[in-house]
Amino acid sequence: MRGCHNDAARSDAVEYTPVPRWPDAAISAVRLRPSENFMTSPLSKLCRLPLGVAAFLCAYGASIAGADQVPPLRARQVVDLALPGDSNPRELTAFDSALFFVADSTFFGPSSLWRTDATFEGTRHVRSFPGDPPIVRNLKAWDGALYFAATDVNAGLELWRSDGTTQGTSLLFDIQIGGGSGDPQQLTASGRYLYFTADDGFQGRELWRTDGTIMGTQIVKDVNFGAGSDPHDLVDFGGVLLFVANDGVHGDELWRTDGTEPGTYMLADVRPGAAGADIREITVAGAGAWFAADNGIGGSEIWFTDGTLFFTLPLNPEIRPGPASSSPSGLTNLRGELFFAADDGVHGRELWKLDRDSGPTMVFHNQTGPDSLNPSQLRAVEGVRE
Repeated sequence: MRGCHNDAARSDAVEYTPVPRWPDAAISAVRLRPSENFMTSPLSKLCRLPLGVAAFLCAYGASIAGADQVPPLRARQVVDLALPGDSNPRELTAFDSALFFVADSTFFGPSSLWRTDATFEGTRHVRSFPGDPPIVRNLKAWDGALYFAATDVNAGLELWRSDGTTQGTSLLFDIQIGGGSGDPQQLTASGRYLYFTADDGFQGRELWRTDGTIMGTQIVKDVNFGAGSDPHDLVDFGGVLLFVANDGVHGDELWRTDGTEPGTYMLADVRPGAAGADIREITVAGAGAWFAADNGIGGSEIWFTDGTLFFTLPLNPEIRPGPASSSPSGLTNLRGELFFAADDGVHGRELWKLDRDSGPTMVFHNQTGPDSLNPSQLRAVEGVRE
């Protein structure tokens, strides 16, 4: 990453408040001074952090200094579940005033469900799941319960529900009856339901939903009869679920559902024909949802939808007019505005923002010509302010 010097830097130092819950570094204060170059400051290592905060701060016109303000990290082990070896804790999910996770244990075997309150005494085994191999994944807290996919000797990899106790953890629904695996994935809450994708062994991988009960767990719609529509990119949009699916005729296109079969339909055939529009990174921001899509004519560009058939449209004007793609990526909502990286064909790949009213605006450009900043790994971080 090249230096982030900005000619429009501020004349006064600016204090930034603490960044809460930062998993990779604890920054108590960051002081920005226009006289200092970012790459020569001790905090240039921020460029390598996965949160992309360095690019965010530079985009708002400053260099970074004050490494003495960064305290050392402090961490402690809560419990050692595997002696010897690694417990490999994963699927960390907050629920019921505790942290639930999956770990491999000396006494309870691989892939067991655990909970902790961050103390040794408060770390407890919830349940083990027989299987060859045992699998527990896709933890999702929703509506007073914890949902996940787990193996069972008789049912395969299916949908489970837990209230956080051993006695209250049980198989919710056997999607693929007879020992096969429904393999629920992409658990996403929207409106009255928890949605997920699964394969019942007859209709292929389709969109399912549950209200937390056996009777309320069912397929939403057989979008691609018998073959499976392989839904993906599930996103909640104000109680309506947006997702991408292939009905076998139109290729991968944008769909919506309210959890009923009549309320499940394709919003737009972005790229006519069976090729599909390569829809990616559906992101809710402002009054709608934005996504990257390729209509087969203008390349991959930004599109907008308000969740209706009438207002699912490409951004006009495009970031890069003509047949070439601006290839937008890293779509991120920050305070109702959409930030993303794109290449307009003139400045190279830079940081952009837009809303429905003002249109696209390049946030920052630190080079002339195609040699660009090339921002990546955009993350919205609350607590950082101008």
